[in-house]
Amino acid sequence: MPAQLQDVPSLNDDEIAELVAIARKVEAHYGCPQDIEWAVSRTAPSGENVFLLQSRPETVWAEKDAARGQAPAAVPTARAFDHVFNMLGGKRPSGG
Repeated sequence: MPAQLQDVPSLNDDEIAELVAIARKVEAHYGCPQDIEWAVSRTAPSGENVFLLQSRPETVWAEKDAARGQAPAAVPTARAFDHVFNMLGGKRPSGG
């Protein structure tokens, strides 16, 4: 990574909020936490540049919860995405 890019964020707030929205929709659809792969295009227009590549059931955190004797969450959450979203103060893209 070139030095001049090391402190530059890879994603802007709108892209992060879009990823949170995608994660929530996918997890609601499948009814369980998902391991989601995504991509962001730098050539597509803003608001149309975040893409879901694939999704599969998340197993690492689910297995840790099971080992601790915790029941799965009744309502699926996007753990990592919700954390990042909350760190941003819950900002959402305008118009969304």
